[in-house]
Amino acid sequence: MKVKMTMHTRQKYDGDLDSFVLEHSGVLMQRGEQFLLSYFQEGVHHGMKLYPTEGRLEIIRNWKEEEKLLYEGGVRWKVDYETEVGVLPLEFDTAEVDFRNVDFSRGQGEIRLYYTLFQFGQKVAETELSIAISPYSE
Repeated sequence: MKVKMTMHTRQKYDGDLDSFVLEHSGVLMQRGEQFLLSYFQEGVHHGMKLYPTEGRLEIIRNWKEEEKLLYEGGVRWKVDYETEVGVLPLEFDTAEVDFRNVDFSRGQGEIRLYYTLFQFGQKVAETELSIAISPYSE
């Protein structure tokens, strides 16, 4: 099913607050209890695996498992993240993943992630990410 995804990110670092919104169209599919959202962001293919009953979310860039981002409450995830300027070692310490008003079989729901981002072991930002999914309309 074709859906629209709106990602609203709020990051706090060194006392400064930054906020931005990205919108993408994608395809949402169900695989048992898991849902997969496939979309492109800045020309890069992403797969977002959604596990609402487990309160877990995974994002995989270009289907490279070694670049998987895992968000699950109480889990600190380390990844070498490939960027245009090189590979960055990042850590995501997820406090909470909250699935709200989820009815993915109808192409709608919202996920809220609360995590702290670290680079080279140093705290970079406290982040709140809201992902709203809705049916796609022309």
